[in-house]
Amino acid sequence: MLAQSLVILLSLVVVFPFNAMEDKQEAEKPLFLVEWGKAETQGKRETMQDASEFYCDEKTGNCIGIVADGHGGLTTDRWKFPSGKPFDSLQENEQLLKDFPIINSPQELDGGKAAAALTVRHLRENFPLNTPSEQMSDALYNTMVAIEKNINSYPSLSNAGTTLLAGIIKPTEGKGFIGNIGDSRAILIEDKNVLWKTDDHRPANEFERLDMQREIFEEWFRIRVSRTIGDKKCKEKGVGDYQNKFIADPAITALCLRPNQTLVFACDGVWDELRNEQVASIVDNHQQKSAPELAEIIKNEAVKGRTGDNVSVLVAKLIAPHAASNPEQKVDQNQLIISNRDYASPHMSSSSSSH
Repeated sequence: MLAQSLVILLSLVVVFPFNAMEDKQEAEKPLFLVEWGKAETQGKRETMQDASEFYCDEKTGNCIGIVADGHGGLTTDRWKFPSGKPFDSLQENEQLLKDFPIINSPQELDGGKAAAALTVRHLRENFPLNTPSEQMSDALYNTMVAIEKNINSYPSLSNAGTTLLAGIIKPTEGKGFIGNIGDSRAILIEDKNVLWKTDDHRPANEFERLDMQREIFEEWFRIRVSRTIGDKKCKEKGVGDYQNKFIADPAITALCLRPNQTLVFACDGVWDELRNEQVASIVDNHQQKSAPELAEIIKNEAVKGRTGDNVSVLVAKLIAPHAASNPEQKVDQNQLIISNRDYASPHMSSSSSSH
């Protein structure tokens, strides 16, 4: 019941009309407005280790959606004291409680939950949404690197980590920048077709980079994703033949976006149950639904399956403004991917392609 109540409270409609820009005579008009929706549930898990959020920069109209799927626990040997009262008189714990406002007491502290919450908060506080497009991919990469350093600075989180999916949307330029670490996934939908998706960073999908079988990777590192933020102790096993196998390097794609498209960001609790095409059909069959309603439907369909995982969904509908967009601002309708950079590759790709 608590999880369902949480879903209702977080399913909010936010349409950014760029009011802050109206006073600027030379301000660029948006190619589309963005309506966001969010739905999440703890599911059958004992704890909710996902964290997700969306917000907008009122000055530029740029916005971001974030999904972080935490995992792992605390390094428990740091919490055992002769008094039998863990969490007593430990300076680091006091700092952790300050850093994670969603946690009300030490007893609620969970490694995966803390890693995901810290990741979302770090992005909100440190990533500038007004970054120029030509610098966006590198800025997002640098922020992701800083997040891992921050999480690894807490010894109690050395057994915890998180995936990270961050999508920046620039309505005045018709561009999107999607950064991904791990197996949370984003898909771009138009007319029930999946135009593009992020690649899941799992050993079976990264065979060429890892140069090892999935079973060997999972047995050695004891984890089923090949890229995460955090997981310091697991990554310390990356020596010798296992060097640079388990990493935190993101793949970042720049996209051309236009009205009447929909972006869906979700954790693996959704994608383990629903195929990309199923989610696209949901969006197409409920075109009149708001973004929060779509997020709720997708969440409910995932929960109907056998998933025992947490489920988190963000939906961004790109809506054509009534006052048509600036005629001088045109997106090449045949171009979808502007650039694609995998920061794990020694020779990063930066390509343009037609779709």
